[in-house]
Amino acid sequence: MDFIHALEQNDLNALRSVPKADLHCHAYFSTHLESVERWLGRSIEEAPPLMRGLDGMIEYAAEHLDPHINNRAGYEFVVESAVKDAINDGVAVLKMSFDIRSSWHFERGVSEFCDFVQQLRCRNAPGVDLRPELGIPRAIVGQAPAENQISEALSTGTCSQRLTVRRPRGWMNRPG
Repeated sequence: MDFIHALEQNDLNALRSVPKADLHCHAYFSTHLESVERWLGRSIEEAPPLMRGLDGMIEYAAEHLDPHINNRAGYEFVVESAVKDAINDGVAVLKMSFDIRSSWHFERGVSEFCDFVQQLRCRNAPGVDLRPELGIPRAIVGQAPAENQISEALSTGTCSQRLTVRRPRGWMNRPG
């Protein structure tokens, strides 16, 4: 069955069997809420159907997700789960953004964070072509701790060879 026919028939199993690419997803937000709830052993309030843009998403995460998963174990779980979800959905190419701030969950910082991403790629290589991207939020550009982490990520052989760096608009035009 082809993709169009599977859509017309609302056949989820057929849709899963068609290879797809997900060219933009965020590591922290890409797994199913039900997976997080099973992992936690408790329910979490669902996100509203409409949010006030990025600010609304950040507010929802801060109130409902961060208290449970904004730590190393939670981060590793949601990222691993997101990749498994993508594989189960028939995604063949997955371009996932890993926020540089996520390195703060790792004791050895950026180098351990980059190692985690590379190990994730290797573990899932037969199932999906994971193409990690290092996300750099505009809000942290120019802040010394973040600039140091970004420089470290770019200078490590592991990170610079394995992560695509997505710099925010205005990166080169910032003062100083």
